[in-house]
Amino acid sequence: MIIPKIHMAPMMGWTDRHFRYLLRRICPSVLLYTEMITTGALIYGKRLHLLDHDASEHPLLVQFGGCDPDHLYQCALLAHDRRYTGVNLNVGCPSSRVQAGNMGAALFKDKDRLVCCVAAMVRSGLPVSVKLRIGVDDCDDLSYLIDVVKSVKDAGCRFVQIHARKAWLKGLNPRQNRTVPPLNYARVLELADALGDFPIVLNGGLVCLDTCEEFLQQFSGVMIGRKACEDPWFLRDLHHRIAGNERLMSKVDVLKNYLDYSQMQIAAGVRPSQVFKPLYTLMKGCRNAKKYRTALMTLSRAEPTEIKASLPNIRQELIHYIDLGDQHYA
Repeated sequence: MIIPKIHMAPMMGWTDRHFRYLLRRICPSVLLYTEMITTGALIYGKRLHLLDHDASEHPLLVQFGGCDPDHLYQCALLAHDRRYTGVNLNVGCPSSRVQAGNMGAALFKDKDRLVCCVAAMVRSGLPVSVKLRIGVDDCDDLSYLIDVVKSVKDAGCRFVQIHARKAWLKGLNPRQNRTVPPLNYARVLELADALGDFPIVLNGGLVCLDTCEEFLQQFSGVMIGRKACEDPWFLRDLHHRIAGNERLMSKVDVLKNYLDYSQMQIAAGVRPSQVFKPLYTLMKGCRNAKKYRTALMTLSRAEPTEIKASLPNIRQELIHYIDLGDQHYA
């Protein structure tokens, strides 16, 4: 697969299928990822609906959390059957629940098992990538990081996404692990120098367009996380930096398209609150944004019969708010 330059980080509670649908309209070049799906949820929980997605989301990678090679192989086959672009293994999540299963960042410290997991996923026939940190606890030597990445490369991994912070499995919660350990971009550059042409996507603290553009001269791609959740239009601005004047959907058309999508999803039985959640950040700073969000929240709490009856009129009202904000977004 060709590795895009812009990646949307897999984010629990954010990158569900509805948010991904919206991001695809905002930034056509972004490589999208699902939220992390544990192998147990699919194999034992039979929650196969977690793999549902719209074809327009492609290119799309599914991120798995697991440490059993056979389970990861089975899940990768499920992803293959559902025509995902590739599979990604989470080796960076530091949450206590994830590390209790020897998944996420805990797997970083068990190189042999990690290599077996990657090799098993490769057998599915889908391109495999690994998302990891520069270190975990006291296991943070550059030589070990290089050894880990070279080992997964030899096992068939196509590229890695590196979060430029180490993780502490004890003493810091997941939120603190996103901010307390200092960013160390220099360490990732050292890794890139040691790996030669092997593709590395940089992740962690990327909130400035100039910084992203600079790092794209040194890495195969940049992965944006919370900045894109708070301001999805950031991805569009970054796309413009890379692709120049390529014609994109207008911001108003993006919103109208998503409202049409919302109407179809609600008619199919999806909870309105789930469908509308991605929209709340889009109108930040726009005139009538408060009215826009209030209308959405009111609709989210309505009874199903009331939603079906009132949705067409509310949709027109929302489009009116969008039109009022069009000049702001021009």
